[in-house]
Amino acid sequence: MEKKEKLLRLEERFKAAEIKYYSEPILRCKQLDRVIGPDFCVFNKVTGEQFVWLHFIDMNNNDYVENVFLPKIKEYNSLGFIIGLNMIVTCETEEEPIEDAEIDDYIRRYLLTESKEERSVIRLGNT
Repeated sequence: MEKKEKLLRLEERFKAAEIKYYSEPILRCKQLDRVIGPDFCVFNKVTGEQFVWLHFIDMNNNDYVENVFLPKIKEYNSLGFIIGLNMIVTCETEEEPIEDAEIDDYIRRYLLTESKEERSVIRLGNT
């Protein structure tokens, strides 16, 4: 499955949870005097907080990790985006695709609650 198809799956989960989101938005960064384009810009349903959501699909490929994943995380960090604070990062491999339950857990923790403490706990399945 290509990245576009995987992103559509994430969008389906956002829609099911009635989450406001923008797909592949263009964000202007004054620090770099250019634009960036995360996979999604999503909003917490309770607080209105905005998050960028980055999804990486080829995490078992060392070249991808070194040339795509790490540089992108460093770039977003330099712009003030921090995983768990205002950035959500999900990853998968072809052998271990991200499951709907995992996506739903991220949505619940980051986009359906006002409690920042709950964001540090990952729950999978019906637990």
